[in-house]
Amino acid sequence: MAEQTPRCIVLGGINLDIQGFAGNWGGDRAEETGSSQRFLLRDPILHDSNPGRVHRTPGGVGRNIAENLARLELCPQLVTVVGTGASWRSLIRHTRALGIGLDCSISIPGAPLPVYLCILQADCGLHTAISDMRALEALTPERLEPLLPQLASADCLVVDANLPQPTIAWIAANFGRQRGSRGSSLGTELSDGMRRPLLVADTVSAAKAARMRDCLGAFDIVKPNLAEMAVLADTTMEPGGHANSASFGAPSDVPQIPESASTLALARALADRLQALGRMPGRLFLSLGTEGMLYRSASEEGHLMLPPASLRPPIVNRSGAGDAACAAITWAHVRARAYGLTPSTERQGEARGTELDRALSPRFAAALAISAAVLTASSRRTVHRRLCPRLLCEAAAGWYPELAEHIKEFI
Repeated sequence: MAEQTPRCIVLGGINLDIQGFAGNWGGDRAEETGSSQRFLLRDPILHDSNPGRVHRTPGGVGRNIAENLARLELCPQLVTVVGTGASWRSLIRHTRALGIGLDCSISIPGAPLPVYLCILQADCGLHTAISDMRALEALTPERLEPLLPQLASADCLVVDANLPQPTIAWIAANFGRQRGSRGSSLGTELSDGMRRPLLVADTVSAAKAARMRDCLGAFDIVKPNLAEMAVLADTTMEPGGHANSASFGAPSDVPQIPESASTLALARALADRLQALGRMPGRLFLSLGTEGMLYRSASEEGHLMLPPASLRPPIVNRSGAGDAACAAITWAHVRARAYGLTPSTERQGEARGTELDRALSPRFAAALAISAAVLTASSRRTVHRRLCPRLLCEAAAGWYPELAEHIKEFI
């Protein structure tokens, strides 16, 4: 093992999560007596006041990813906007107590406290949400410029799409795979003796994924879901899960999306379209919800299903599952890159593809991502409190026994 723990910098959002669950207690007097009877979830009724429960916890895509990385024993720093006032102080204190550094964050007096308000369905999936992340609009390239040395020395930079679009483009230009072709202001500060940081993107939501569209190819790793992927590939998702690309004026050699296709076929068609548009990142991990994950790299493509339902823990809260998946992918690649942890079958095979392809199988990373998401969905909180490298790897080895030997070697 290397002497120094790899250092990851997450650039993204921190906020207060407010989650609403519609339902009722399993007994007439259960709520008022505080008994342990089960709370029975139900779908919320529109245009009405729904009895239920409300949870308030620290959240934010960037903050959640950073907490997962801290629990996976990396050294995360969160670069975000922080303000003043009692609510801000509580959020900052809680974040630092988890081992997440905030030394590089930008303090702006009077910045509004970001809030993510969501209503969940009976199956713990998202019904609807409102995200107030106005504070992050102040995280401009000019404010990040003094942080160039710290960013350049990191092992990994994780960017969430809550950042303003010019800031995302600035990060991609300075640290992306195509660095130098976009007028990078970093110049020679990334010397021959220092590898640039691994650049990872979480596209956050369909509404915000468009901020990453024009510079997506600069990222080493991108983890969208299907709705976000449609935006990245210049398509729109229609009712029934169909994608429509006809209204986008792409060149004739860019494939159109079939009118009717299975989820997996649609995912592959979107990936083909992204590649034809010249936006393919080094590695794509496309979350398909209950149908698993599609992964694609320069030399490998595949699809991994969720573990059998009989082996998975019950779903309690799906919020944060995607953040955990992104963190697990990041953790696996950073460890492989820093410590040379290459699965043995990869070492014995012919060396081909990119540095990432030689360092870590994307199927292996996808298994860890799905496992992290399943574990997180079994927790009431947006980050699993017991997450650690051993729990993650043992869960993945149990759910994907064909990868068990790789996982034992990796941990």
